[in-house]
Amino acid sequence: MKKLYIGCGGWAYWQVDRVYRVNSTQLADYATVFNFVEVNNTFYQIPPLELVQSWRNQVPQEFQFAVKCHRQVSHTRPLVLNESNFKIMEKMEKICKILKAIGLVIQTPHNFRPTAKNLRQADKFFSYFKDTSFELIWEPRGEDWLSGPIKEKLSEILSKNKVTHCTDISRSLPLYSANIAYTRVFGKGQRNQWQFDDEEIRLLHERALELPGSATYVTFHTQRQTHDAARLKAFDETGRLINTTGKYEINSMMVAIDEYRKYPITKQELLAAHGWKIIDISENKRIRAQKILEKLPNIEFKTKNELKFYLERIFRGKEHKKLEEFDR
Repeated sequence: MKKLYIGCGGWAYWQVDRVYRVNSTQLADYATVFNFVEVNNTFYQIPPLELVQSWRNQVPQEFQFAVKCHRQVSHTRPLVLNESNFKIMEKMEKICKILKAIGLVIQTPHNFRPTAKNLRQADKFFSYFKDTSFELIWEPRGEDWLSGPIKEKLSEILSKNKVTHCTDISRSLPLYSANIAYTRVFGKGQRNQWQFDDEEIRLLHERALELPGSATYVTFHTQRQTHDAARLKAFDETGRLINTTGKYEINSMMVAIDEYRKYPITKQELLAAHGWKIIDISENKRIRAQKILEKLPNIEFKTKNELKFYLERIFRGKEHKKLEEFDR
């Protein structure tokens, strides 16, 4: 069966109560659960090579890294063959070699549009660097890259230069994979404000397995990235969809709401802050918080206890629809 490597965009979001920690560093602890991580801080700065070596030393030999390319190459002068970008690429190569990274992720921004000039520029850039010892992975942002004749031209550049196309497979599938498949998952909310429900986890798993290449690397960048990654990993290994909060019904809802404590708070503020989250109703049933929060009265809730009172009426009150009807 095809191998899935599942992880997050960095390990800084890995938060575990000290009593449950098994290692002294976040990365080492993260690596006891996940087998892969995308190093994101290399996008903002070039870390000392001694620090990079310490990352490699903290994880098991089979643990996999990908490295996000510095923004000088992807954003400041995107895919330009000039002296400053050559120097950055040399540094990226050293980092990738130390980490034994499977790939260098180059994510170009929305304003790098598929003009004739930019297409030629990308072709020249990837042609020049196509013989690196690691996979080149390109995520061009913007819907224009996947429409009409541009889509065909992009596919040609990718396959000609053996560059793996990266997309968010919860939204669209890649055009070409070289030796591996790679996806950066943000979900369907604004920016990365999303959490995946059970059906979406199943769909992600199905799509990840169907992508070409010897292995698929799935890196989550959602606001609940460690939760989402853990749920996909558990489903891949056991076929089970695990709990998202550790609680059920009203207690599950309050766990989600307590992450962002602001009172007084309006119904619209609650929907914006928490509507995208997934709430556990029972061991085998989850719904999006929006479907519960929409049932609240359109008032300002002055305290947590006041909000909890109205939420309990939704979960327990006879005058309200049964919860199983909310997701119809």
